[in-house]
Amino acid sequence: MDEPPCFVAGTPIDTPRGPRPVESLRVGDRVLTRDHGEQVIRWTGARVLALDGPEDVAALFAPIRLRAGCLGPNVPACDLLVSPMHRVVIRHPLVALLTGSDEVLCPARLLLNGTTVMQDRVAEVSYHHLLFDRHEVLRSHGCDSESFYPGELGLDGFGAGTREEVLTLFPELRSLAHAYGPTARRVTKRHEALILADRLARAARPGDKAA
Repeated sequence: MDEPPCFVAGTPIDTPRGPRPVESLRVGDRVLTRDHGEQVIRWTGARVLALDGPEDVAALFAPIRLRAGCLGPNVPACDLLVSPMHRVVIRHPLVALLTGSDEVLCPARLLLNGTTVMQDRVAEVSYHHLLFDRHEVLRSHGCDSESFYPGELGLDGFGAGTREEVLTLFPELRSLAHAYGPTARRVTKRHEALILADRLARAARPGDKAA
């Protein structure tokens, strides 16, 4: 079983009427996006995972906690919980040197450092997905991260019924997994992510002046 990128229940998502818990959002609701303003939700999904079984299952699927300020000053403003494969936007002077882009998307699990980014070991977690007409950057607790991206990996993480719901909305995905369009930002390569993770961890430690 693969784990699609998603938000943990209780995560506030910025909307035109202010932040709303992700689990309260429905198809047709409008959400604020970084690139395209207000956008309508086309599909929502949810899944509850039991994590009190084998240790390897918990290690794969337990949520990642991004401590306040771990990605930059006040980013996020409060601790933020996402699934391990959920990609967050990284802005840092080193990003341009490594990738040639001002911003990149990075899976949360590649930012783990045991102090400012860590995995929560919980008995159960409720994950929620938000799908739009295109891949979007959303904001929660002042942190930018991705909406659900229905590529091969994302769709493979669902059961047959849920997968069919998404394919009914976007039938072109049946024959071409990338027909949904590109990701909202360039996705880091693993070695780039690990370099960024180390720099961010050092910058977040008290007394560390690393840029």
